[in-house]
Amino acid sequence: AVAAPADVSAVAAERASLNYQRWADARRAELNLLLARQTVAWMEARDAARVAFGKTEALAGVAKKLADRPR
Repeated sequence: AVAAPADVSAVAAERASLNYQRWADARRAELNLLLARQTVAWMEARDAARVAFGKTEALAGVAKKLADRPR
């Protein structure tokens, strides 16, 4: 049996929709992976900055105590 033109259009539309969904799912997975990697990098940088800031504050406190100490 030969498909009627309307049937062919419906099949083509459904195929296009499925292809788009597959592409969108793959792209979403890629973006999620990229975002996860960037989030990890940001969290590591934030933690390193927090440690560095803490060290700076501690050293500033020690320097102030040494400067305020009578000689």
